[in-house]
Amino acid sequence: MIERLAEQVRRHAGLIAEASGYLAVSVVALCIDFGIYWLLLGLFAKAFVPAALGYACGLVVHYLLASRLVFKARLKGRGITAETPTFAKYAGTGLAGLAMTAAIVGFATEILGWSAFTAKVLATGFAFVAVYLMQRYAVFAVPAGTAAARA
Repeated sequence: MIERLAEQVRRHAGLIAEASGYLAVSVVALCIDFGIYWLLLGLFAKAFVPAALGYACGLVVHYLLASRLVFKARLKGRGITAETPTFAKYAGTGLAGLAMTAAIVGFATEILGWSAFTAKVLATGFAFVAVYLMQRYAVFAVPAGTAAARA
């Protein structure tokens, strides 16, 4: 059983390393997101506004770190101009996550009466999974037939 698990880990080492790096980058961006959220929470009557602003700031930090550290091999040797379509797709996934975050926080606080913190945690979990999948398979997708696609 342990040998079988070890073999699976070896077979998927690249994916495990990538997902671990993505998680680490996400934690940094999440700290930015939550920090701005809590800073602005007292300034706005509705919790979804600082939730959206915090998410947007975290998004920018996340792109810079993810594109340079996690998915760097897929952007290697490309300049700013060549990276523009990738950033545009990334921004689209970010907007989807932003809309999801704002909607969940708004619904949970306004309709369900949940605390702002509980709502933000729930929204963060949903957005994390959805955005990672979009980025992995759409934004930073590796062309079929390349060595990286087989990893």
